Amino acid sequence: MKNASLSITMIVVSILSISVFQRCSFVAKCVKGSGNQVIENRTPGTFTSVRTSGPMKIILSQAAGNEVRIQADDNIQDLIKMTLSGSRLTIDMEDNSCDPGPITVYLSAAKLEALSCSGPSEVTGEGTITVKDFNLELSGDGKVNLSLDVQYLQADFSGSSAVVLKGNAQKLSIHSSGSGHIVMNDFTAKQCKLETSGGSKVDLDLETESLEASASGSSDFAFQGSAKSLRINTSGSGSVEAGDFKVDECFIETSGNSNIRVNVVDELTINSSGSSDVEYKGNPRVTNKQSGASSVKKIE
Repeated sequence: MKNASLSITMIVVSILSISVFQRCSFVAKCVKGSGNQVIENRTPGTFTSVRTSGPMKIILSQAAGNEVRIQADDNIQDLIKMTLSGSRLTIDMEDNSCDPGPITVYLSAAKLEALSCSGPSEVTGEGTITVKDFNLELSGDGKVNLSLDVQYLQADFSGSSAVVLKGNAQKLSIHSSGSGHIVMNDFTAKQCKLETSGGSKVDLDLETESLEASASGSSDFAFQGSAKSLRINTSGSGSVEAGDFKVDECFIETSGNSNIRVNVVDELTINSSGSSDVEYKGNPRVTNKQSGASSVKKIE
């Protein structure tokens, strides 16, 4: 019995020793930024898609050719890796850069069709990005501020992303999950589809022909502008404030304890359940199917 206890003790000590050794080895290899910032020009090749990860600030612009300049501490430059696979350019960090200091990537592209950023990245556009189709993905606690002129924008945000977009699109599709915040100022689109979950928050100042907005969880929408058609689908405790978003036609399907306010000119159709509250401005024809403790009320 004593031998068994001794064996177990030796095993535990061995495991702890290995863990401490590995941790010490990591600390020994950990590279901290020197504080001496330098700019290095990279040769990216031809790319139409960019993927970044790690704590980087991306300054994005459109130009005649593709260029990449990286500003970072001199002993961190070699730890910033740039690889080209097909038409996708990837910029990321070596694992042993534990405190790299500020990193800024100046990225110019003739035709950028996709941008994917993960981690605590920050993307700022210089000027307007003009392209046929643009795909934007952001995960983690990243930030994006872009001006776009596109035919089709597909955007996917997760985590606590903070997004500011303005510009024009023929078609717009946005999906947001987590606790992200999306702000779209002075945006024009013919068709717009918006889906959120979790605690997402969306502020839109939008001129569009049609807007479809779906929210689950505790997502909150605030709309300004106008549309011909508005479709709202909410569940959970979400809210939609669209009293300053004038539309010709509106269809609402809501459940849970959602709160919705709209401004409708011609026709309003409501299908509500649970304890949802719907308020509307205007003098539309109203078709109302409600159940549970839900309520529908006209306001001035």
